[in-house]
Amino acid sequence: SFGRVVLLGAPSVIPVFVSGLGNSLARELRLRLSARRPPIFVVFGAPLQLPPFSPTDAPRLRAQIEVGRLAIAEVRKLADLERSLCRDR
Repeated sequence: SFGRVVLLGAPSVIPVFVSGLGNSLARELRLRLSARRPPIFVVFGAPLQLPPFSPTDAPRLRAQIEVGRLAIAEVRKLADLERSLCRDR
């Protein structure tokens, strides 16, 4: 899981929100080649400041879930930021 990878590897986690893409690769390719291309917005956040975890926390599901929730909360903030910026246009 995402939380386990973060707990085991201790990487820098940078939250990212992408708006303007769908789930269908074929549809995206058609749209990108057409004249009606909707814009794609990408918003990057600051690296996450995770609370200190010990290496023994990695196998614990509760710790993995906590890391995932922290990351999702930051992505939601970026989504709100992107929406507020797009409203101003």
